[in-house]
Amino acid sequence: MTERSTLSEGLLLGAITVTAYACAFAYEAGQATFYGYPFQLIRIDLSSIFIAVVAVFLTLSFVIAIADLLIRMPWPDSALGRQLGTAAIIAFFVTALALIFRFSPLRLWLTLYGFVGAFLLLELIMPALFIRGRKYQDKLERAEQINARTPNLVNVVQAIVGEHAVFWAIGLVALMIVFASVGLAVASRERLYLVIPGTPERAVLRIYGTTIISAELERKQKLFKRHFTFDDVANASVRAIREEIGPLKAAAVILPNARRTTPAPEKRKTPAPTPPQKPSSSKKGA
Repeated sequence: MTERSTLSEGLLLGAITVTAYACAFAYEAGQATFYGYPFQLIRIDLSSIFIAVVAVFLTLSFVIAIADLLIRMPWPDSALGRQLGTAAIIAFFVTALALIFRFSPLRLWLTLYGFVGAFLLLELIMPALFIRGRKYQDKLERAEQINARTPNLVNVVQAIVGEHAVFWAIGLVALMIVFASVGLAVASRERLYLVIPGTPERAVLRIYGTTIISAELERKQKLFKRHFTFDDVANASVRAIREEIGPLKAAAVILPNARRTTPAPEKRKTPAPTPPQKPSSSKKGA
């Protein structure tokens, strides 16, 4: 085994470990964002990293399979065909993510038209307006040549750290965004919770090692207050019952010194009562 191959294997294992840890942390960060406790309380253990590795592998396998299928489709061999094929791939992945995260129909169409419209504006409309040429096809091909010759930030970073490092960094950021969104969506739809009996009841939000993070529960309204309690099960046992009480929402926090946002109703001024007038005494006749 050569020294170069050993170094490559070490970098690969390091990249896999960093990717798994970052994705596991992003998932827990999405949960923490919904419940409201600080990120400093998040702890990543080996089981979280293992689950993240499996999830990353399945996600990448699905994305690569779909992308390979779309790339192999017989798109027209022209600048317009390539741009339309890229727009179709973007539309597919945006729609898939929107369906996974259960976007509302309005939000789905706004997101889809936003991404695809921005791409078409930059790649199909802008060349027609600002590049000289007789035919529209010639303008698109010239735009492709200009983009290939023009240096950008990705090319500069790629020349410094290498092509694989740039693709890994871009993929890592995309995976962290996806895992954080999944963590937020799962927390907002969670139905089963461990409930710690007492007055008031407390719902267990997350468990990190031997630390239990719980919040006050309002069962009837399906609300939790962001008044957190941290129990260490290593020092004392905690009794909890698994119940279906969700999905929960955060209760509104009313600050004691908060200013009034709605003007107070004006008090009508009541006129002061007039004192009764004394009858005027009649003048005595001479």
